[in-house]
Amino acid sequence: MQDVHRRIVRSLSTGKVIDDCILDDVPDEVLHRRLIVPDNLRVELIMKGALKMFEAKGSDVAEIFSQPRVTQEAALRSYDGVRLTPGWSLDLTRDDPLTGKPWDLAKSAVRERVREMVRETAPFLVIGSPPCTMFSSLQNLSKNRRCEVEFKKAMKIAKEHVKFSLEIYKIQMKAGRYFLHEHPNSASSWSMPEVVEMMAHEDVDVTTCDMCAYGFNTSDNIGEALVEKRTKLMSNPPEVLKRVGLQCDNRAAQTKGEKHRHADTTSQAVLQGGMCRSRRTEKIEELRTHGAAPNEPECHGIAEEVHEHAKRRSPRE
Repeated sequence: MQDVHRRIVRSLSTGKVIDDCILDDVPDEVLHRRLIVPDNLRVELIMKGALKMFEAKGSDVAEIFSQPRVTQEAALRSYDGVRLTPGWSLDLTRDDPLTGKPWDLAKSAVRERVREMVRETAPFLVIGSPPCTMFSSLQNLSKNRRCEVEFKKAMKIAKEHVKFSLEIYKIQMKAGRYFLHEHPNSASSWSMPEVVEMMAHEDVDVTTCDMCAYGFNTSDNIGEALVEKRTKLMSNPPEVLKRVGLQCDNRAAQTKGEKHRHADTTSQAVLQGGMCRSRRTEKIEELRTHGAAPNEPECHGIAEEVHEHAKRRSPRE
C-alpha cells in the first residue's frame, strides 16, 4: 500500500461512499477496521503520481461520464497473453489530480482540458456514457409537475453533456480512432438532431442489447429477477457492436413462454437499487458501478474486441 495515495470505499448495495481517506493520514487500525454490517464493496485506489495516467499517450481505452469500468476490465485481464493499456475514466466521483477537483464536465474549463487530453493522449477507443435521467419517459411524464424553469435548465445541461460526448467522438474519428456511445434505447436523446446526424455518418452504426442477457438483476416485490433494460449503442468500429448486442432470451421467436422473469421496475427505488447491484455483473451506466475485480461479460467483450482491433492497427510511434 506504499504507493497508494487515497482509498475510496463504496457500498455496492446502496451506491454510497463508506470511507474516503488519504492513507498517509490514517492509522492502520482505522484503515483495516471491520464493517459493522457485511456488504459488497467497490474499492478504488488512487496511486501516488496518478497524474501520469492522465498524461500517458496511446492507451487502448478511456471513458467519459463514467467510473472505471472497461478500463478496469482491460487492466485486469490479458488477451492472447497481452494486456491492454487502460486510460483514464472521468466523472463527478473522480478528481482531477492536477486540480484536486472533480471532473465536472458541465464546466467549460474542464471540457477544454478533456478535449486537450483526447488530442494529446490519443486513446484508441473512447467510451461515452452521458447522464440519461432527463431523457427518460418518466421525466416527460412528470415535467408538468415540476418547475418549468428548473426543468428546462436541467434538460439543457443534459443535452450539453450529449453534445460534448459527440464532440469527443468527432475528435476521435478525425484522428482515425474510435468511440462507443451508450444510452437507454428509449431515451429521447436519440432523437436529438446532433445524435441523428452522427448516426447517419457512413462509418457509424448502432445496435441494441438487453441488460438481462448480461446478468443485470434487482429485487422487486416478488423477489430477485433480471432487469431487461434495453440499451442502444453507437460506434464506428462495427466489430465492437457485434460483441455487445446480446438480446433477451424471451425475444426468441420460437420461445413459448418466458425463459426468465423480468423484475417490475415501475418503482424508481427498485430500479435504483438494482442499478447499484448490477454494476457487479453488468456496462457499459447502463453498463454503470463496478467492484474492484469485475467480471462483466459485456465489459470483457468490449475490451477483448479492442485488443483484436488494436492488433490490426499500425504500431504506435
